Amino acid sequence: YRQFHQIGVEAIGSDRPTVDAEVIDLLWALMVEEFRIPDLQLRLNSIGDAACRPTIRDRLSCYMADRSSELCPDCRGRLIRNPLRIMDCKQAGCQHLVAQAPKPLESLCEACAAHFAEVRGLLDLLKIPYIIDERLVRGLEYYTKTAFEIINPRLGAQNALAGGGRYDGLIESMGGPATPAMGFAIGLERVIASLPPIQEEAALRGVYVATIGQEAQRAGMGLLQELRRRGIRGLMDLEARSLKGQMRQANKERVRYCLIVGDDELRRGQAMLRDMVKADQAAVALDRIVECLMGLEGV
Repeated sequence: YRQFHQIGVEAIGSDRPTVDAEVIDLLWALMVEEFRIPDLQLRLNSIGDAACRPTIRDRLSCYMADRSSELCPDCRGRLIRNPLRIMDCKQAGCQHLVAQAPKPLESLCEACAAHFAEVRGLLDLLKIPYIIDERLVRGLEYYTKTAFEIINPRLGAQNALAGGGRYDGLIESMGGPATPAMGFAIGLERVIASLPPIQEEAALRGVYVATIGQEAQRAGMGLLQELRRRGIRGLMDLEARSLKGQMRQANKERVRYCLIVGDDELRRGQAMLRDMVKADQAAVALDRIVECLMGLEGV
């Protein structure tokens, strides 16, 4: 028993190879650009569809049947139930046989071959590197055409961070109409294990609104709302702490700027804007605060 968590993405309703490329592009961008996981590999294959899968299966079965004594016990059972699953066996003896066995790409029908060629061409256009892995298969009948995985070689044997592909037969197999679909699932635990270490403390960012007095607090809440609506990280004390206590909290929250509004400043239509890194401050007109902040570093 092993508990794990996944994030899934589904694109339902189109069988176009452009959808395959878009889904793969989304996953690759997430892993490489957002998570910044190094040394990833995108593995790609096509496993055909109902038109060519019987030929793929029959060619592999005939090849393996003649060499069944060399298969591991699990794969001898797979040879009867689901011969395609032999392709992803991790046993050395089976891997040796698989290396010489007929591959799915050799038996694709014209439509599946054209679909896979278009997917590869789109990935080339998007500058997404990939490796053709003809051992990459799916064990269930509703999977069709494109299959892919993103692996992290540094994790050892359990190295697949995400996997997906096209499953045009799934909805129909569950009693629905024939509906094409494409998607992937990300294994959260393996992604977390692959994240690069944080090399340095995160830079100070955002604005803390410190207020002195009841009227100033009301005005500060309006400023806070405006900051957040403009996409600025904003925080504020809601417990009526002293200014000293609020400044301590601002340091704890690692904000770059502190906006100090008191009743006196409010009457003058101003607030004090303090740079927590440079330790300097200046008066800013209340109606220009957001405008001033939008051009500052660390906002």
